[in-house]
Amino acid sequence: MTDAIRVPVSAVVIFVGALLSTGVLLYGVLKIHSRIMNRMGPMYAGRFHGVGQPIAEFLKPIQKEDIVPTLADKPVFRLAPLIALFPAFLVFVVIPVAPGIVGADLELGLFFALAISALSAIAIVMAAYASQSKFTLVGGLRAVGQIIAYELPVVLGAVSVAMLAGSLSLTEIVEAQSVPYVIWPLPFGAIAFGLFVISSFAEVMWNPFDMPVAESEIVTGPYTEYSGMRFIFFYMSEFAHVVALSALATLLFLGGWNGPILPPILWFFGKVTAFGVFFIWVRFTMPRLREDQLQKFAWKLLIPLGLVNVLGISLYKVGVFGDIWDGIVGVFS
Repeated sequence: MTDAIRVPVSAVVIFVGALLSTGVLLYGVLKIHSRIMNRMGPMYAGRFHGVGQPIAEFLKPIQKEDIVPTLADKPVFRLAPLIALFPAFLVFVVIPVAPGIVGADLELGLFFALAISALSAIAIVMAAYASQSKFTLVGGLRAVGQIIAYELPVVLGAVSVAMLAGSLSLTEIVEAQSVPYVIWPLPFGAIAFGLFVISSFAEVMWNPFDMPVAESEIVTGPYTEYSGMRFIFFYMSEFAHVVALSALATLLFLGGWNGPILPPILWFFGKVTAFGVFFIWVRFTMPRLREDQLQKFAWKLLIPLGLVNVLGISLYKVGVFGDIWDGIVGVFS
């Protein structure tokens, strides 16, 4: 297949896959949230247990009026939702779902995914500024401050894995993991895993780190002045980021598609689904932190811990205490 055919076909497949995975996550949020709160949840849309509810949730805002505030910076206001949505879907380009099944197997795939996902902060700043409202501005500043604070632990956790694997290619990182395909040598892998997962909640602003968009805090933060499809674009971006972070966590820490008996692609999607369910479960069961607690947790605990972990991995890789460590691991393996 020539590039002239392969590139557009791959782009369509990736876009449809990202859109479907976002819809599946939305359905999971509705059903699991309802189960946790002891409610029925969607049951009638699509007939079978509300499977058509994500489509209904997409069609509903199309019917709503698209309101642009009179004093808003209109070009920036209209562009911000697209800037939020585009990078969220672009991350899926470098995510391999099985051996040889990937949009673009980049040597710097991990770097690309982290760099693209960080662009969401730009969309938040654009939305907060363009709305010309003090509520959206304050909410936007809080959201960006949170993303910056927790982007560092995410990067440190991912860098730890890259150092252990000796590569920034997501495919090579998966191949570097061995049986039983779970994390990396303790305690380095466990610390990196904890940093990545905890900070992922703050990256997407889900409980217990959803203060910037919590109704009880400051309306819906930088999205307050948005309505209709523009408002939904921000939430589609949020859900797409959750799926992308679940996929990255699977590739970095759970061996990706590796597993016995079942086809590799089923192992990959099964692990991603498990991460998605975990994200939803935590979102609806954990209490919300205060803003000062959130910042202290990142700057005083997670970031120093990540730096120490990177230093420890550096010493481990050059063999400073490799023999001692291998002996300890051998006793418990």
